[in-house]
Amino acid sequence: MWKLKYSSLPRKFIQHSSCCNRGFADALDLVDKRIEEIRIVVCGAGTVGIGCARLLIQLGVKSENLLMYDINGLLHQDRDDLSEYQRPFVVKSSALTLDKGLRVRMYSSELLREEF
Repeated sequence: MWKLKYSSLPRKFIQHSSCCNRGFADALDLVDKRIEEIRIVVCGAGTVGIGCARLLIQLGVKSENLLMYDINGLLHQDRDDLSEYQRPFVVKSSALTLDKGLRVRMYSSELLREEF
């Protein structure tokens, strides 16, 4: 792990994003997928979830392929309770709950062969 003398990033974010990055790269190698092709569901739209999502977008994940959820569900355009940091992750989707988002993403990625 690299050290920063002065950092405006919380230590929790640095640890989570490093782990996310390595696991993400390994997973892509295992399934022989390109980063532009994948779809991601982010469970949590706080400091760490937003930080990881930003990192993934910088690595090449398309923002339209990212569904982000908080305690109130999907970050979508009809919500009026979003912070300025959550607004960049607003998407149009019918998968308003985390359960639905996971089902849609897993089914479309061929992880599931039929609805469960």
